[in-house]
Amino acid sequence: MQNLISQNKNWLSRYGCHLIIFTEDDHPIIVNDYLNIPTCKIYVKGESYIQPDDSVNPKRKYLENMWELSSSIYYTYSKEQSVDLLVPVNEILEVIEKYEDEYMKVVKLYPAAKIMLFSSQTDFHTYFFLENKIIQKISNYGLSFEFDEFYYHSE
Repeated sequence: MQNLISQNKNWLSRYGCHLIIFTEDDHPIIVNDYLNIPTCKIYVKGESYIQPDDSVNPKRKYLENMWELSSSIYYTYSKEQSVDLLVPVNEILEVIEKYEDEYMKVVKLYPAAKIMLFSSQTDFHTYFFLENKIIQKISNYGLSFEFDEFYYHSE
C-alpha cells in the first residue's frame, strides 16, 4: 500500500486505518505464514515501543503480540478538500477480501482482531457515517471497530 507521508506540516487533517490481529502468546509473524502480506508491522510483547516517528521509547513496552496492516495515510491541506474516512477503511477491507480464505483461517485461530480508524484534525467537527454494507463486512470478518480521533488547535 502506498504511504502518503507528508513532509509538509501544514495539513488540516490526517487519517488512515489499521487492521490489527492480536496473536495471544504466539509470535505475530505467524499471521504472515497465512497471509504473506509484506507491508505489515509486527509488535512483540515485551519489546520497546516504537513511536509514530519510528524512534524507540525504551521506557514503554508492548503489552501484547500484534500483527498490523496499515492503509495509506491521507492528508488534506485546505477546507475545500473533503475528508472521507471510509476510504482507508475500504482499502483495508479490499485487502481482506483479496486474502479472504487465508484471513478467515487466521481469525479462527486469533479472534481478537479489529479495524482501527485514526484521524487527526484541526477542525473540531468531524462527521462520520458507516453504511450498513460496511458494518456487515466488518461483522462478517469478525472485526471490532475502533475510532481514534485527535484534535489539534490551529492558529
